[in-house]
Amino acid sequence: MAAYKIGNFTFDTEEEYARGLEDAKKIEKIQSTVDLNEPETALRLYWLIRTGKIKFGSKVGKKFFLGRGRRTAAERFSVRCV
Repeated sequence: MAAYKIGNFTFDTEEEYARGLEDAKKIEKIQSTVDLNEPETALRLYWLIRTGKIKFGSKVGKKFFLGRGRRTAAERFSVRCV
């Protein structure tokens, strides 16, 4: 059983948990300083993450990146991602 939890994410080790906390802090900072509802801004953020200029090291960050990518595609190309 996992010993550490952040929201809906569970971590088996303290190291994984620490990476999750770092990612959660990065995400919180991004969300508080960047208007993610602005398509061009969201696309720039997506590419900063995709090219490794902003890095995530846990499943918390991966979920944020994948979710952001789906929303960016939907906004940019007017498609519905399921």
